[in-house]
Amino acid sequence: MNSKNTQKPKVKLSFVPYLALRARLFSMNNAELNEFINELFESNPFVEEGKYVPPSEVDGNYYETNNEDMYSFLMHQFRMLEMSDKEREIGEFLISNFTEEGYCNIPLVKVAKKFNAKVQEIEAILKKIQINSPSGIGARNLAECFILQLESKDGTVSTKVKHIINNHIEELAKEKYKEISRKAGINIDTLKELRSRLICLCPSPGLMFAEVKGKRNIPDIIIEQDGEAFNVYLNKTSRREIVVNQKYKQMLSEATDPKTIKFLQDFFEKAKWARMSIEERDERLLSIGRSIAENESNFLRGTRLYPNKISIETFCKMTASSPSVISRLVQNKYAATPRGIYPLHFFVHRKNVPYNEEELKEKIKKIISSEDKRSPLSDGDVVEKLADMKINIKRRTVSKYRNILCIPARSKRRLTK
Repeated sequence: MNSKNTQKPKVKLSFVPYLALRARLFSMNNAELNEFINELFESNPFVEEGKYVPPSEVDGNYYETNNEDMYSFLMHQFRMLEMSDKEREIGEFLISNFTEEGYCNIPLVKVAKKFNAKVQEIEAILKKIQINSPSGIGARNLAECFILQLESKDGTVSTKVKHIINNHIEELAKEKYKEISRKAGINIDTLKELRSRLICLCPSPGLMFAEVKGKRNIPDIIIEQDGEAFNVYLNKTSRREIVVNQKYKQMLSEATDPKTIKFLQDFFEKAKWARMSIEERDERLLSIGRSIAENESNFLRGTRLYPNKISIETFCKMTASSPSVISRLVQNKYAATPRGIYPLHFFVHRKNVPYNEEELKEKIKKIISSEDKRSPLSDGDVVEKLADMKINIKRRTVSKYRNILCIPARSKRRLTK
């Protein structure tokens, strides 16, 4: 009886690193996954190169320019989460006030006052934004930015490491190891290792969007039309398969020294977990692609202007996944379709949104394009016209989508004599 009780926690604890790695790999897009696999080849002796798909084998039409900025990218991710209308409004306000470097510099007390909420509620919403990519986004200072990035890589960060980053980051940058060691009670080798990790992190995650804007998007899913049907497959460009090195596997089976066994076992499990996670990621992404092909056939054929949009719940049923898994899988990924390349979240219907966003944008565009330019419509006028179409939204929602469509305000659309 006692042995059973002590076994369960051990099994549970050993499974936690796998779940953390799985969640991390599910969030990665093609380019990030390829980089992870390349690093794995260099760091894990149990991993050797398998089959490789060179870039030349993939049609160049499956690449297009990335024009998404930081704010729209973060908004898309944040809107995927389950929350109340008030939480959504607060989150969008926070994101819209981030600096170009991706920092949240607006005082949370000020935000709490504006929305008649508690500071703890605002902080909880900010934390929901901070779990999205890129890691470090929404930090309130450099120390928090680094801690968020380490948590994204390692799952957790020790209290001592957080203390050093929060209180001794400048001293660490200047390599004052003895001084920090005396104050914090941490050995110098640990401090040197921490510094070497910190200098590899990104101090301005928001600027990554400026770096990638204008570069090509690499789709994770490819949907091709074949007569009346659609073929769906994964884009594994430049990816090398993970193969377990049999020589090291044999060494593990023959080892007798406990330290050697533990050393080899750790590497073996990491290699095995990585392969399992990537295979599961691919399988579920393929299910998402098939769901899109099945439900959006009219849009993909060009007989419908906008997608029907699939709810997270429907995706969960179709792919046997949880909402959190679906959210990670559609994050920062693209699908190449007969209509062009679209982010996966383009096909997802957000909870608590009673309208199809793409359809709404088309209707707003059509209403404004047919207005009398000598007396343009106000956002309130557009609200009334949409109400006649049984679409009931607020004026600020019209204003938001008008800005997304790059349609100027009423005063700037009026024709002057």
